[in-house]
Amino acid sequence: MIDREIDIPWHQVVRIDAARIPSPVVEDFSLTLLLDNGQHLKIRDSDSRFGKVWDDLLKNFPDLERPLTQIFTGPSDIEEHAMLWQRRSSY
Repeated sequence: MIDREIDIPWHQVVRIDAARIPSPVVEDFSLTLLLDNGQHLKIRDSDSRFGKVWDDLLKNFPDLERPLTQIFTGPSDIEEHAMLWQRRSSY
């Protein structure tokens, strides 16, 4: 989780996942960024930096706004996981 200042190296992102997990109290929405060094950054909507990460993600990947919004605003009683983007490998 990210609850501190962090600069995400967007040029190192190789995969972006999103998830919505219902719970009896409140649903949990998260983004997971996989970096080219194998590091996973998981950011939950309860994290203090979520809004900034969301804005930065959409600046760097504007085509993801619609699928992100669909997952974020989907039915609160249905769990959903999606791989939204993956860098193509060079052969």
